[in-house]
Amino acid sequence: MNNRPINNTKLSDNPPVLLSFDVKKIHPSAGSQGSSLALSTIGISNHQLRREIERYQQDVIQDPDSDLAYYNLAVALQKQDLIDAAEESYQIAIRLNPEAPNAYINLGLIWVQKENWEAAIQTFKQGLIHCPQSAKLYHNLAHTYFKQGNFDGAIAGYLQAIQLQPDLKEAYLNLGKAFQKQGLHEVAIQYFKQLIQFEPESISAHSECVNSLLKQDQLAESLFHLQRIIELEQPFMTAYCQNVKQLKGDNELDQARITCGKLIEGLQQNPQSLEVYHDFAKVHFHLGNTLAEYRNYSQAEYYYQQSIKADPNWIKLLCI
Repeated sequence: MNNRPINNTKLSDNPPVLLSFDVKKIHPSAGSQGSSLALSTIGISNHQLRREIERYQQDVIQDPDSDLAYYNLAVALQKQDLIDAAEESYQIAIRLNPEAPNAYINLGLIWVQKENWEAAIQTFKQGLIHCPQSAKLYHNLAHTYFKQGNFDGAIAGYLQAIQLQPDLKEAYLNLGKAFQKQGLHEVAIQYFKQLIQFEPESISAHSECVNSLLKQDQLAESLFHLQRIIELEQPFMTAYCQNVKQLKGDNELDQARITCGKLIEGLQQNPQSLEVYHDFAKVHFHLGNTLAEYRNYSQAEYYYQQSIKADPNWIKLLCI
């Protein structure tokens, strides 16, 4: 049996981050987490991929006891979206070498892609029997629990992953999100801030801080993180502010966008001014009205509450 080490090809997760004050999705830098495949085929033609598959098929024929050959074949098949064939090759690689964590991870994520959560969980658990020190196996197990809505299981898995690998950045983000789901925003903020210590330019961590801090009624600190997001996304923010100035403001959503542009400029110029709080209140007021028009009353109520907290005097004037 050939027990050569499996190479480091893996799958990672990159969810978009939704800023609370607008509808644009900003994508975090590599290293943050979601459930998309990290087997990039950018710049690789289908012809090249087919040749890659043929090459690894020959490796399997020449050395049928090579776990590495089957693993590489599985990765190549997965690049071509030949999922069932890739699944079979990963299973053979695991049978040949049960101590290959990346094979369990990729196979488990095939099940995640198919939304077969139980099969994914069993695959990750099987991997942990043979590779109990694999932080990434714990992380992927936790993420599958998260998708299932089992947030207690997710938290336990993320904590174990961090214990085994304290610099596993995506685990801090996902752990914070799991605590958010349980309404434990104060705890969530601690983990988002730990990620920011590792990666000060993490837009996703700053964005989640904004969301949880608002839930904790800590508007001043949430505006600080909002300011950091604006700094990190300066070209987009500049273009956004220019574009919204062209809007007529003849509906509630456009009013929110126009005021959001003013808020962005205010946070860049004088973040401590009362005008910033006033604009924040107006953005949320108009977004609340937009949601109410679509009868999303529970979400509208949240935006109205944020508006009142930011500038209660302005809201009082509206009621006169």
